[in-house]
Amino acid sequence: MTTICRPAGDIDPHYRRLTPQHYQVSAEHHQLSAEHHQLSAEHHQLSAEHHQLSAEHHQLSAEHQQLSAEHHQLSAEHQQLSAEHHQLSAEHHQLSAEHHQLSAEHQQLSLANQQSSAEQHERAMVALSAWLVALNGYGDLAKTSAAVDAEIVVERGGFEQQLRQIVQIIGGVAAVNAWLAMTRAVVIFECDFSSLAADGDRFGVRYRLTAPDDFVGGGRWLFELTAAGKLRWLQHWPDPLVNG
Repeated sequence: MTTICRPAGDIDPHYRRLTPQHYQVSAEHHQLSAEHHQLSAEHHQLSAEHHQLSAEHHQLSAEHQQLSAEHHQLSAEHQQLSAEHHQLSAEHHQLSAEHHQLSAEHQQLSLANQQSSAEQHERAMVALSAWLVALNGYGDLAKTSAAVDAEIVVERGGFEQQLRQIVQIIGGVAAVNAWLAMTRAVVIFECDFSSLAADGDRFGVRYRLTAPDDFVGGGRWLFELTAAGKLRWLQHWPDPLVNG
């Protein structure tokens, strides 16, 4: 084996030729390595941003799911409230219809009651007119029979100490006619029709009587009628006497 010895500092021409290329490649390597590190750093930064965006995405997705669940819950509650509203609306319309029907029936009954009351009032006035004719007939049986029922009952109130007490009960048309015949023929009976008032099937009215000798009296009648419109019961309540 042959050994070649060179002076110090002398470089093999082969290595001398490779050195510039080596430096160039080394420089390029360092440059690429630096770019690699820069790209790696950017990659890590982008990866971190990606993880952050991914976390935010998951958070937004969770919030979206929560809002979606709340939306479905609110939608279900809305549908339930809407159904209840429709049910209440239907019940309201039904109650309104029933109210209108009851109102119409009430008006109809009110009109019927008014008509019935007016008819009763008219019947009472006709009966009173016939009774006045009988009173002013002084025992005319035909006039008395036209005004009172055959089974008439008259309850007569008293004067003075017997005021507001029943002192006589007269029964039957003949007895009542005999009682009317006891009245002086000069006495005139009148009736204040404006005071006529009904209390169920019973009526009340004020009466007045006068005579040529300036006698003035009055009182109140309570009476009931038969279906035919005649007096079947009468209470005769005179006022306290003012003069003889």
